[in-house]
Amino acid sequence: CLVTGQIAGCEAAALETYSFLADDGRVLLLRYEDLVARTESTLKILCTFLGARYAPTMLEFHQQERTVRQAARMVDWRNLARPVITDNFDKWRTGLDDQQVQAVEHLCADGMKALGYRRAFGPPADPDALLAKLEQDEDLTGAPLSTDELEQRSRRTAVLRRILARPLLPVGG
Repeated sequence: CLVTGQIAGCEAAALETYSFLADDGRVLLLRYEDLVARTESTLKILCTFLGARYAPTMLEFHQQERTVRQAARMVDWRNLARPVITDNFDKWRTGLDDQQVQAVEHLCADGMKALGYRRAFGPPADPDALLAKLEQDEDLTGAPLSTDELEQRSRRTAVLRRILARPLLPVGG
């Protein structure tokens, strides 16, 4: 798939940039999973990296009136009005079947390794067949996709094509 190949190229460029900047000490790898599972210690590391002073009140963001008001505006923001949900990650693994997880892990293998993510599966025996199956207009059981799902896939592909068509901006410039 053209889009999949372009995303892989963009990921490789991003990892190369990350590696360059990390070796120079100019970036901090801060994983979402670490932030939610070990919020206070991860936030202290972030503050140290930024040269900011940590304050325990940083963990009380959900009690601020402005945050509560903003959280009420959109369903996707509702968790902002709560303390950090410490197990709110890895949902993609449980929302996909094994073949889909294996395909995601195959496509993201270099990034997962570089960023310290574990794989549930080894490399697929036939990656091209697995990816081709995922790109068909049917689900992995062979059932036809709904019209809504086909339209959603079409919209996603169009957005990805527009994003990938944009010129890359020079770093630091």
